[in-house]
Amino acid sequence: MPMPSVVVLGSLHLDYLVHVPYIPRKGETIKGEDLQVQPGGKGANQAYYAALHGAVTHMIGRVGDDTMGEIQTTALSRAGVNVDRVKKDTKAQSGMSVAMIDEDSDYGAVIVSAANMQVSRADVDEASELIAGADCLVMQYEIPLDIVLYAARLARKHGTKVVLNAAPAYPSPEILTETDLLIVNEIEAEMLLNISAGTPEDTLTQLRRLTTPAMRVMTLGAAGLVFATADDFGFIPSRRVEVKDAHGAGDCFVGSLAARLAHGDSLRQAAEYGNAAAAVSVMHTGPRSLVTPESVFALL
Repeated sequence: MPMPSVVVLGSLHLDYLVHVPYIPRKGETIKGEDLQVQPGGKGANQAYYAALHGAVTHMIGRVGDDTMGEIQTTALSRAGVNVDRVKKDTKAQSGMSVAMIDEDSDYGAVIVSAANMQVSRADVDEASELIAGADCLVMQYEIPLDIVLYAARLARKHGTKVVLNAAPAYPSPEILTETDLLIVNEIEAEMLLNISAGTPEDTLTQLRRLTTPAMRVMTLGAAGLVFATADDFGFIPSRRVEVKDAHGAGDCFVGSLAARLAHGDSLRQAAEYGNAAAAVSVMHTGPRSLVTPESVFALL
C-alpha cells in the first residue's frame, strides 16, 4: 500500500523572532528581548508539520545561494522533508521575516520574499510527476499567484487534491475554482469570501452558503474553526491549553491536516486532528515545535 504523500509548493524564510511587551505604533521604538533565529516560511513550516505527522513530504521552492538558504534546507531535510526540488537561486537572496511577539502571545510580522518570488512554471513542470503522484498539493500565497494557479491546474488534471492556504489574502476567484480545500482565517475570509466573522454559528452559516471550493475551513483564532463540505459541516472549538507562543500555529494546523487527508481521513477528522496539533504547538515557543502524533492523540 503506498505511503500517504504531500507535496508543498511555497515559501521558505529565515525567521527573526523577538519578544516585545506590545506591538509598537508607527514611529515608536520599544525594547525587545529574547531574539530567536529559526527556519520558517509558510510553505516550509507546513511541509515540516506534514512530514512530522506521517506523510512522505516533498518541498518545491527557492532559496538564495547563501547561508540563510542552507540553514532552511538543512532544517527541512533533518525533519524528513525531501528538498531535492528546492532550487538555489544565484540572482536573489533567501527570503526572510521579522516577527514581534507580544505578552499576550499575539504577533505582527514583515516578510521579505526575495527568492520565493522567483519560483517559476519550469520549477512546477520539473516536479510534475511528483505532483501527479501525490495525495495532496499544499500551497499558499507567498509565491507568485500565477504559479499557484498553474500548479493547481496541473494537480487537478492528475487527480491530486489541491489544498490552498490563501495567506496572505489576495482576491483571486480563478484560483478558488481550481482548489479542492480552501483554508483561511477571519481576515482572509472577509477579503476573499465576503464572510464577516461573528459567532461560530453565524460564521458557519455564511461558510455553508458557498459552493466553491468544495471543501472550506475557516479558522477563528482562539475560538477554534468552522468547516463545510457538500455533506458535512460543523464548529470545532479550540482546545484549552496554556498559550506560550501562537506564532506558526496556523502552519501547524495546515500541515498536520494535509497529512491526515493524505492518510484518507475525512475533512472533519483531519480538521479535528489539525486543531489539536495547533493546540499542542502554542504550548511551545517558535514557529516549529515538536508536535508529535502522540501528543496530538492525547488531546483528541
